[in-house]
Amino acid sequence: FVHSHSNHNQKSFSEEEFETKDYLQKILDEFPEEYRLIFILNRYEGYKQYEIADMLGISLKTVESRMSKVFSALREHYNK
Repeated sequence: FVHSHSNHNQKSFSEEEFETKDYLQKILDEFPEEYRLIFILNRYEGYKQYEIADMLGISLKTVESRMSKVFSALREHYNK
């Protein structure tokens, strides 16, 4: 995740938010790059799943499946 220092209007992150982002990054690091990329494009960049499928040249079902696997892992980690 890239944190831009050029945006002076950006809110500063609290320590808890940094810890949450670090924790999320550790979970995402367990996945192959293509899973992380889909998650980042969707959740952080705001692309729709069909747009991601087009960009990456993969089927919408593949995008949906990979997002589902990432969300399942996130739920599993947060419910521990």
